[in-house]
Amino acid sequence: MNIFSLFLIKTPNSKIDKLKWFLLNVRYSSIFKIRNFKKKISKKENIWSDYSKHFNYISEYYPAKNILKAPIVQKTMFDKNAKLQKINSKSVQDTINDISKEIEASFFISKNISKAWLSIFGSIIEQSNILEPDFENLVSSNYFIEFGPGLGFNAEIYSRLFNSRGILFDLPEIKNVRSIVIKEFKKYSDSDNKSKKPEEFSEIKSFLNRVKTLQKYSFFSTWAFTESPLDIRKKFFNIINNSVITLIVSNPKFENIDNFEYLNNLGEKLKYHNHIYKDLGFLKNSPKYLKKHQLHLFINKNIKS
Repeated sequence: MNIFSLFLIKTPNSKIDKLKWFLLNVRYSSIFKIRNFKKKISKKENIWSDYSKHFNYISEYYPAKNILKAPIVQKTMFDKNAKLQKINSKSVQDTINDISKEIEASFFISKNISKAWLSIFGSIIEQSNILEPDFENLVSSNYFIEFGPGLGFNAEIYSRLFNSRGILFDLPEIKNVRSIVIKEFKKYSDSDNKSKKPEEFSEIKSFLNRVKTLQKYSFFSTWAFTESPLDIRKKFFNIINNSVITLIVSNPKFENIDNFEYLNNLGEKLKYHNHIYKDLGFLKNSPKYLKKHQLHLFINKNIKS
């Protein structure tokens, strides 16, 4: 995979965007390969199979400090145009402030971009506390599972806030990029704010075997779970069914799947969970499309009682 072969990929769709991405990649990546990673390209065709090729390029050609400037990263997991959200919880706000400062020290990004982006997730946590008043106690277990953790900064928030260790599952090429990002990030992390080192998985069998050993855990996925095919989602049913609490943020559709209908059906199948949801209208000054996305909580009634 080289910079010119990215032109042959469907993503982005328009020729103008392809040119913009090409110029940004030229500007922020290295001419020569910096690293070598073992690649595994999925034979299944969907939007993430295209994205994977971009992430393979980033993992091998981008200097660590430039990764947050990569166009595919900004499209999928680091929105530089995110609007700063007001967060009332002091613990949540302090955690976001700390992580944001460490991100700014670690990477070449403009001031306060990371704080605005992280504030979206802080606001989601705060709203979860409103929807389920016992949310913080329920997620404060020894472990949390995160599906599609992206760059890994959400896991950093959860670990610091809830004193939990992450079990992370992601595509191998994104896991590779995250390993570079987190290694750089940890160089500048405040020693007083060290989180528990997560366990990383990209192979489903070993991941499922690890989860079977957990007695109590929460499950998080912001957008990634409902941007995956149904065959992958089915493999996670028992994980969600056995969770203390599950938090999923979703857009309305993925390919031809109605995600909101899917999540409502999931709630009906989870016999021992209460299902609560609301749209993201609480995200102030955000784009209209984002406010139509939804936050879903599935709370295990047996454990809560």
